[in-house]
Amino acid sequence: MIRMRFDCPETAQPLASTLDDGHWPGREDTLVSLHCPKCSGLHSFRRAESILAIEPGERVPEAAGVV
Repeated sequence: MIRMRFDCPETAQPLASTLDDGHWPGREDTLVSLHCPKCSGLHSFRRAESILAIEPGERVPEAAGVV
């Protein structure tokens, strides 16, 4: 499954997200807030700021053009 990931603006560490690419809660400009355990901050992000990440153990579809 392809998950949406966000990086903490303070530490640049990845933040855990349960959002997958097809399930954004609301309009494209809706903000999602995530807590960072490293800096203890609450950060808000838009969909455009997400990084698509394949979960460990998942295979990359050849149709995606990634080898």
